[in-house]
Amino acid sequence: MLRGLRGYGRTLRQYAASPKTQFEYRHYAKFLLLYALAVAIAWEESIGTMEITRLGIMGGTFNPIHLGHLMIAEEARQTYHLDKVLFVPSYITPNKNVNGATAEQRLTMTRLATADNPHFTVSDMEMRRKGNSYTVDTLRFLKKLYGPSYILYFIS
Repeated sequence: MLRGLRGYGRTLRQYAASPKTQFEYRHYAKFLLLYALAVAIAWEESIGTMEITRLGIMGGTFNPIHLGHLMIAEEARQTYHLDKVLFVPSYITPNKNVNGATAEQRLTMTRLATADNPHFTVSDMEMRRKGNSYTVDTLRFLKKLYGPSYILYFIS
C-alpha cells in the first residue's frame, strides 16, 4: 500500500507550489486529508502484520558477571515488558583496562550465569567482530540484524 502512494507526494508538492483560488484550497485540503488517511491505513496494515519483539541489551565487560547484573536485567525485563534480554560481553573495552579473565572466559561466565533464566540470551557478536567494543557499533549491528520488528532497549 505504501508503495502505491509514492507518486502522490510529488503531486502534492507541485500543487502546493502553484497559486490557488478558495475552491482549490478546499479541494487541496480534502486531498491532503484523504492522503493522510491512506498513509495511516497503510502504516497500520504494515505494523498490524508485524510482530514486535521488545529486546533489552545488557552490555559490559562482565569481569566477573555478578548478581547485580542479573538483578538489573530481570528488573528491566519486568518493568519494560521485554520479551528477552541479550547479554553482550565486550571483547576489548576501549575506556578501561580489563585485568583477570580473558574475553572468552568472560563470555563463558556470562553464559553460565544466565543459563537458568529462559528470558536471558548471550551473544558473542563482539568476540567475533574483534577489536574495540563500541556500544554504537553493537546497537547499529543489532538494529540491522533484527530490523523494524524489534524494539531495542539499552539497559547498560
